[in-house]
Amino acid sequence: MHTLKTCTSNKDGWPIKSLEPTATPLSGLREPKTSFEPLLFRRLWLSFYPLGGIMRLAYFIALVCVALFTTSCHRSGTWKDDTKNWDRAFSQHAPTNITVIHSYYWRSAHWSFEDAYYFEVTGAVRKELLSDTNLVRLETVNTNMEFFGERPSWFAPKPLEAYEVWGYTNDPPSKYRLLIDKTNDTAFFTDFQL
Repeated sequence: MHTLKTCTSNKDGWPIKSLEPTATPLSGLREPKTSFEPLLFRRLWLSFYPLGGIMRLAYFIALVCVALFTTSCHRSGTWKDDTKNWDRAFSQHAPTNITVIHSYYWRSAHWSFEDAYYFEVTGAVRKELLSDTNLVRLETVNTNMEFFGERPSWFAPKPLEAYEVWGYTNDPPSKYRLLIDKTNDTAFFTDFQL
């Protein structure tokens, strides 16, 4: 290890910088003042010590970026008829009076939140799913049904007129649709965000 030493032996009086070896390369590094100071940061500093200031900063920024990238990753993929799909879609357990017959959930590996789901449920559908006051019944004729990709074959197999269609009235227009079978309390609902 070398340190810079300035000497003024130039005939014009200008300082001349020269390198001279030092006895201990880490002599200027202080010991931790308290036992609470993390040892990890001290070891990181020691590993970057031989590098120049700009390189040390570049390596530190790269290390922080890698740490943020690896910790911000989430599970992505497609799950069909998985018991955890309700948890994935709504971040809570399914109500005890609702039975999930079929489910489909997709989440992209993109850093922003992109997902889609389809559910077929039975049970206390009207009590649980129509409790949201922003849901309104839509006219079947004027209903715009957008689906994410190819809808599953089990999702609302009857003609659209066989269902009560519910949706949100808020702006921007939501893609959420709840279809309740008019002959029984089987419900199908879907939504996606890209």
